[in-house]
Amino acid sequence: MGKHFRDGIEKLRNFYIKRLLESGILQSTDPKLTSLTISELKGIYKKAFSPDDK
Repeated sequence: MGKHFRDGIEKLRNFYIKRLLESGILQSTDPKLTSLTISELKGIYKKAFSPDDK
């Protein structure tokens, strides 16, 4: 089960990174890109792609 869990986490991380790179929010040359956690990536993603509540 450990390998499946790691694979799933990696796929989720890659999903967020890919979408944020495609949108131009993050740059592939950004040194912090590899150090961001999934929670941080998810927060950036939600902030960028969620409709504004105002």
